[in-house]
Amino acid sequence: MRRLSVVIMFVLAVPAASAQAKPRPRVVALDFDGPGAKSLRLRTIRSMRRVRWVPLAKARATASQLGVSLQDDAGRLAVARKLRVSAYLSGGVTRKGRRWRAVIRVTRTVGSKSTRFVGSSRRRYRAVRTAGYRLYRVSRRLLRGAVAPEPAVATPAPVKRPVPKRVVRDDAPTPDARPVVARRARPTLPSVLDATSGLPRWEISAAGLALSRTLTYTDDVMDSLRTFKLPSGPAAKLAVEWYPYANLGLETRVQRSFGIEASNADGTRFASATLEYVLGSRARATIGGVELGVCGGIGAHSFSIDGDDTMSSGIPDTNYTFVRGGIDAKFNVRPKLRVTLGGAYRHLLGTGELESSEWFPRLTGAGIDGRVALGYRLSRKLDVAVAASLRRYFFSMNPEPGDAQIAGGAVDQLISVSIGLVWRLEDVR
Repeated sequence: MRRLSVVIMFVLAVPAASAQAKPRPRVVALDFDGPGAKSLRLRTIRSMRRVRWVPLAKARATASQLGVSLQDDAGRLAVARKLRVSAYLSGGVTRKGRRWRAVIRVTRTVGSKSTRFVGSSRRRYRAVRTAGYRLYRVSRRLLRGAVAPEPAVATPAPVKRPVPKRVVRDDAPTPDARPVVARRARPTLPSVLDATSGLPRWEISAAGLALSRTLTYTDDVMDSLRTFKLPSGPAAKLAVEWYPYANLGLETRVQRSFGIEASNADGTRFASATLEYVLGSRARATIGGVELGVCGGIGAHSFSIDGDDTMSSGIPDTNYTFVRGGIDAKFNVRPKLRVTLGGAYRHLLGTGELESSEWFPRLTGAGIDGRVALGYRLSRKLDVAVAASLRRYFFSMNPEPGDAQIAGGAVDQLISVSIGLVWRLEDVR
């Protein structure tokens, strides 16, 4: 009978002990920062065991009701008292040089004890996986004994005692009452230069285009120069932007035509080719969601006729070498539509055969270029873009008696329309 009674008491004590078991700690996973933040937050939630999750939306709604913010310690403590939260999870992903670093922080609401779990690797997913695995190994005992803060106890309002009225004599001197002027808060300038807002480290674009050229002269006294119009022809373009630093990078662009023929006054056809390349640097920053850029560099833009006798074609071979400086802007008009606007000035260093003694040896001139593009996002890294661009060179010939050709000025203009793809790789944070 004694053994039977002991067994019965043990069987009855097990449910009572389980009923008195401590409840699982309640935890809130806050927003994580940096590229891959969603992946790190999801891995953190999956790594924690034996906890009860409180939705972040519920914590935000409670903070709004209490008039506090989850960004500061006082606000998180007030929400923890209301929802009986034992700990908060936070973290982020950063990059320094070639290495990625993922950090997970577990902060208890009572005692403010914080534990960090760090993962570092040249691959971002490996850093995230390492930090999550280190949290998983100790998740069973990490919050053991963690408790929620006690709810705030409302204290009764103090009883206001009547204040006896002060008797003021008519002949008593009155102090000089000065109006209290509230100090005006000093305005603070917002930080508008934010170069770590998801800008790509690499931007590579390839496009096919159709281009046309027009060369016209003004004040042709001898009536020996004719307007040259090149019909639209195919061309290809490749542009690369690389940013070893978040704000400063290098850019290069190459454009070449294929199979375009020019003709002289009597209809004779000549094979022609255009080649343009630009090499320079670009500085960028975002202001109100608009990416602004300032660029500068050197380049060359040539147009040549096959054969040595360019006088028979009536078209000079040009080779514009220049120093270029300009500005541009990129912004989204819709979540998947991106507009690019840009323009630049070209200071000419040489013009090729156009400034030879057979044409205009004393000419002076300059150039400008402009571009408008509309891109549609196909995926996170790939866009399809349609663009129109203009190159315009203008000259003053400065002729003198005895020159082979006499004209007051000239305008050389190239217009192109293109369609292509744009790759954006490795967001900078």
